[in-house]
Amino acid sequence: MACKKYIYAAGDTTWVTTFMEAVERSWKGLNNTSLTNYTTTAVCAIDEGSVFEVAGSIYITTSATAITASVATGICYIYVTGTATNAIFTWNQTEPIWRGDYQGYYQSASSTIRALGGVYYNGSSYVGKWVYGIKQIYGVDKRMNDPTSPITGQMWFRMDI
Repeated sequence: MACKKYIYAAGDTTWVTTFMEAVERSWKGLNNTSLTNYTTTAVCAIDEGSVFEVAGSIYITTSATAITASVATGICYIYVTGTATNAIFTWNQTEPIWRGDYQGYYQSASSTIRALGGVYYNGSSYVGKWVYGIKQIYGVDKRMNDPTSPITGQMWFRMDI
């Protein structure tokens, strides 16, 4: 097991570096994103007060923020692109991959565009909304867009811990 316990002694100032490293690692991969209209079939936005990390930078939304770009029928992922002063949210059907170095789902192995979550859009309703937490392997029930199906919006996921 590659783990180390740190013990701090009174008067020892070397712990500051270790403490700062622990703080930095604790927010790496952070995704405390909330979606508006989460329990309805209406289009969602990134809710005010959401906090997330993108490629080493922390962002906090100060108001509900729309997700831009058109939405195609099927699974749509919510991607965020971090800029020097802002974050831009877009819909995209490219399935993200896990980046261990950033501790999050990103558009590709070399991308700094992060996936925060997603939704299933059936052409008129946004159902099965989700936000990524820790590393997940997920699935969206493909019958959600079938009005004859008794399943109207169900998801499953497995967390790899």
